[in-house]
Amino acid sequence: MLPTLCSCCLTKPLATDRETYLKMCNGCADQYGVVPMPRSRRPPVPCRGCNGLHFVRAVPRELTNKSNSTITSPEIAPMTVTYAYRAPATTWLGTHAAQPLDAKLGFGTLEMFICKSCGLVDWFCQDPEQIPIGPSYMTEDVDYESETGPYR
Repeated sequence: MLPTLCSCCLTKPLATDRETYLKMCNGCADQYGVVPMPRSRRPPVPCRGCNGLHFVRAVPRELTNKSNSTITSPEIAPMTVTYAYRAPATTWLGTHAAQPLDAKLGFGTLEMFICKSCGLVDWFCQDPEQIPIGPSYMTEDVDYESETGPYR
């Protein structure tokens, strides 16, 4: 029996369970930001727009340019809420320089459900408990349970 080949490059045989699941070799998966889809956070309820029951589930990816000194190359990764900061690098002058954000070091992986009947899109976050809170992450913790007012 012939080995199954990567659906992207069409040359590399799929050797691991992860590659077989993704139908892509690890090199292509990394290049195109493809990861195994985590378990869904959306409850199995009808569409809030039309009561439809058929959806497309997607982990949206972002495409950006990764700059490495003089070389710029595309970088693709699952879309997330915010990103980790890397330790500053020491320049040749001995000063510290902030490092660019890495799209693959994100917190709060996003997923979307698109209703196949009406097109309504609902967004969910895979791991909200992992999202760091603070101004440097452009996030804040909002707790409506502790508020007094009509929305209790």
